[in-house]
Amino acid sequence: MHQYKHIMFCADLSEHSLITAQRAINLAEKYSAKLSIIHVVESLPAYASGYLGVADVERELIDTAKIELKKLSAKFNIPAEQQVLVVGNPALEVFAQAKELGVDLIVVGSHEKHGLGRLLGSNASGILHKAHCDVLTVKIQADT
Repeated sequence: MHQYKHIMFCADLSEHSLITAQRAINLAEKYSAKLSIIHVVESLPAYASGYLGVADVERELIDTAKIELKKLSAKFNIPAEQQVLVVGNPALEVFAQAKELGVDLIVVGSHEKHGLGRLLGSNASGILHKAHCDVLTVKIQADT
């Protein structure tokens, strides 16, 4: 069995993050692996940038995400240097950060949806198809 050295947990900062976090933490403990956490604030569409207040909305989203990421990280003792917050396309940013950090396992939650999204959420699917390493999707039940 593969011995993971660096696991990155993708946090959507919802209550479901706790489920995915616990799975990532269990794996990190099992393999004595380094654990990083990432949250991606999805960038607002370029056409919206001309509207007044859009920059303020994006700044508010980033500020809120910083606070929530710190809270979640504190709950699981993930040090500040292993916390990543970026703005952009979630799948692309997770892929880029995982590669840059030398991650060999990405743990991401997958919410139940309809159609192809039922198989994997759109972000989880994007990560799976772009990742250079193993990806574990943790199924999140709709009623969880």
